[in-house]
Amino acid sequence: MKIPRFEQKTKGGKEKMDVTTVEEVGDISNLKPVDRGGTDLEQFEGQKVKIESVTRLVVPSKFTESGNQEVLKVQSVPVTVVEDSEGNKIEIRASELFNLVDSTSWSTKGKLQKFLDKQRVSHPKDLPGTWATIRLREKAREDGTTQTFLGFVI
Repeated sequence: MKIPRFEQKTKGGKEKMDVTTVEEVGDISNLKPVDRGGTDLEQFEGQKVKIESVTRLVVPSKFTESGNQEVLKVQSVPVTVVEDSEGNKIEIRASELFNLVDSTSWSTKGKLQKFLDKQRVSHPKDLPGTWATIRLREKAREDGTTQTFLGFVI
């Protein structure tokens, strides 16, 4: 059986590989689930966390003509640090992306304004140093699975 070309990420970037054969290795009825650990993000829901930074970014978007959307990324201080399989430390933070109308403005009826009001500030530049409540958020992936991450109560 021929498998189409795919990419495998490596430390130095992306390495393209061609796989041309697949070998059947046996019955799947013996497969068992393995608890791989991970970080239980539910333990952070409802906790207060200090906002560390606000950054303006451009992210891909399928909802705009240009294919890009300007956003503000509001990010907390790290709530925990975990290690990956190679021993690298990864900081886990709460964050939210807020859409901007354009590079200089935001909607007074949108999610960002609601968050600013909740934080009792009038401008995004005043968010760092304020405290927000963490909430678990789920995002659907294109492959049908969901990704859980830490956001803020808005």
